Amino acid sequence: MIVRKIDSILRENKFKIVEEKKIKSLDLIYYKNNHINVFLGNQDYSTIGFEEINNLAYHLREVLIDSDINLYNSYLIYCIDNGGIKEEEIILLERNSKYLRKYIIRQIEDMDRLFFLNNASNKVDIDINKIPKINEDMKQIINKMVYDEKISKLDSKKIDLIVNNILENLGDNYEN
Repeated sequence: MIVRKIDSILRENKFKIVEEKKIKSLDLIYYKNNHINVFLGNQDYSTIGFEEINNLAYHLREVLIDSDINLYNSYLIYCIDNGGIKEEEIILLERNSKYLRKYIIRQIEDMDRLFFLNNASNKVDIDINKIPKINEDMKQIINKMVYDEKISKLDSKKIDLIVNNILENLGDNYEN
C-alpha cells in the first residue's frame, strides 16, 4: 500500500520509471527526474534486516558504478511494511551513507524527510504578517522561498542586509 503512495508522489514530482535489468534484478524500481535517481524497494522486515539493507545498498552502488549512473544524486528508498524495525536501526541505516544515501519508509509521513520531493505534506504555511519586526525585503524573500519552485541565489549584499536587519530587530533578545 505504501509503495503505491510513494509511486504516486514520485510521479507527481515528474519522476519516470527507467527500465534497467541490473537494477530490476535487485528487486528495485528505478525512477529518474532530471539528475536525481531514486531506487524504490519494498519488503516485509521479517524477511530483511539491517545487514541485508546495507548489502543491498552496496550491490546497488556497484551496479550504479558499472552503469555510469551518478551516485551523488542517487537515493535508495526502502519501504518496510512491518513496524518491527527499531528506530535506532533506521537511524543507523540512514546516517551511514557509506554505500549510498538510504531512507527507510514505514509510513507516508516519512517521505517528508526527502528534500528533493515537492510533497504536499511537507509544505509549511507561514503567515509573514504575523511575524513581528519584519521588513519588506525579508517578506519578499520568505514569499519567494515558500511559493516559488525555483529560488534564485541571493547576492552577498542582499544576505548582509537581511542578516543585519534580523540582528537589529532582535535587539536585546540576541545573545552572542
